[in-house]
Amino acid sequence: MSHSSTVVCINNSGSDLIIVSDPNWDDQSLKIDGREITSPFSLGDGKSVGVSVSGWTEGERSPEMMGIWFVGPDNDHDNRNNYMVTVGANSEEVLDITDSTLLKPLSFSCVAVTKAKWELVLLFNERK
Repeated sequence: MSHSSTVVCINNSGSDLIIVSDPNWDDQSLKIDGREITSPFSLGDGKSVGVSVSGWTEGERSPEMMGIWFVGPDNDHDNRNNYMVTVGANSEEVLDITDSTLLKPLSFSCVAVTKAKWELVLLFNERK
């Protein structure tokens, strides 16, 4: 049985979030709800999507399975208000954020609310 890993993203940040493939991971193609995207995806406040990638062997597990950027408003292409994350299998063999870089200031927070073998649920909230 083959599996693909999915990151469910729930936006409760009070504004749109941009989801884009990490350009350093040029061998992956980002998918939103199963459809490959070629440009940044805007996730509206109160909405959720499933993010996955092609270019990764289904069923294969590693600490580095996906590279995803989550970009908040007022970014102005200035490398701020950005969560750059690596998603993969952690030491307990569940999907998790295994590495991250935060480009501050941040107007939103990110918390993993569910971690399972093939699924990670991330909740994005407004930072107050």
